[in-house]
Parts: sequence; structure tokens; C-alpha cells
Amino acid sequence: MLHQQLWCFGADIRRCEGNLLLEYGFDRRRASAGGVGSSAYLHTTPHGSLALWGWGLWYGEPETGSVFLRRYAFRPKWHSSPHCPETHTPERLGQWTAPRFEERARTRALMASLCDSLAAYERWVQDRAPRWRTQALREWDTPLVAAGSTAEAWSAWAERFRVTAPR
Repeated sequence: MLHQQLWCFGADIRRCEGNLLLEYGFDRRRASAGGVGSSAYLHTTPHGSLALWGWGLWYGEPETGSVFLRRYAFRPKWHSSPHCPETHTPERLGQWTAPRFEERARTRALMASLCDSLAAYERWVQDRAPRWRTQALREWDTPLVAAGSTAEAWSAWAERFRVTAPR
């Protein structure tokens, strides 16, 4: 599902009628002139911040730390810093680790908030450009979730993370 979401974000950037990420309120940060790497898109959510690259995404909250998910691998990596890495390539991301036992509750809380943020974005897309999301998924060869069900699927993932968080 993460791979599908990143595909959709890429399609939203390329949309002929205008970049939906920018319209939603993301801030685009390009690699420096002559620099290597993909643009980063950053957005402040009600609880934290979200960053997107073509190769993954990051979510952080001030009191909790942050998580990073690499494209093609839904295995959260945790970091105690709530600050977004200033990078345009995965090689310069920095040190991230699988969450240790004492970090799992924070990681699951961050994952729940991240999934809530993705659901909110997809609800906005459904309201703003419902035919666009359907078209974008039609152009992809392996959709896992239908265009009209993506927000609900992310909300269900958020609930799973909340319910299964270690206490």
C-alpha cells in the first residue's frame, strides 16, 4: 500500500492541472543546483511533520521522535530526533534503526499518526479531484486499493497501529 501511495504522490506532482501536493500545502525543496537527488515535499500536520521523496517518506512529532519508511519496504525505522533529515538521496539519510522494545510504543504511535495523515490527504484528493485518483491508479499496473477506498484503508491501518501498540 505504501508503494501505491508513493505512486499516487508522484502522479499528483505530475498532474497537468497543477501539482496537488503544492495545492494541499506541501512545500517543495529541490536538490541544490547541480546537486543529485529527488525533490523533498514537506508538510506540517496537526501533530507533526511529513516529508516525501520518490524513495520513501518520513514522519516526526516533537515529543515522540520520527519514523522513516523506504519505498518497497513497510518496515518502520525509528529515530529519537523529531527533525526531518535534510537530504535528497537515501544514502544521506543518516542512521536509522529498527525500533528496540522500549521504542516500539512510540514507533506505533508515530505510524498511527502517519497513517491518519495519509488518510486525511486521500480524503482531500477524493473531494478535490476524485476522477484524478481513479485515472492515476488506472495508469498503474498493480493497484492494491481502489481509488475511493484509499482513505479508509489508511484509517484502518492507523487503528491497527493504535490497537496493537505495546503498553
